[in-house]
Amino acid sequence: MLFAGAGYEVVLFDILETQVSTALDDINSQLKSLEGSGLLRGDKDSGDQFKLIRGSDKLSEAVSDAVYVQVCVFHYPRR
Repeated sequence: MLFAGAGYEVVLFDILETQVSTALDDINSQLKSLEGSGLLRGDKDSGDQFKLIRGSDKLSEAVSDAVYVQVCVFHYPRR
């Protein structure tokens, strides 16, 4: 969301399409909440910021023309 607030296009990647769609729904919700609280960063409203964010289940598509790539991996604790 930080990058979209600065006007950059953002692509989320996961091999599971459901993970991408769930993340996009959550991001849209968070953007609206931040806007409602007056805490949204950047000069674009939540809708315009969300338009800059999309998802992909293809890594090549996600990194095509990328300026910056960030890898985030969720680690489940061992039981």
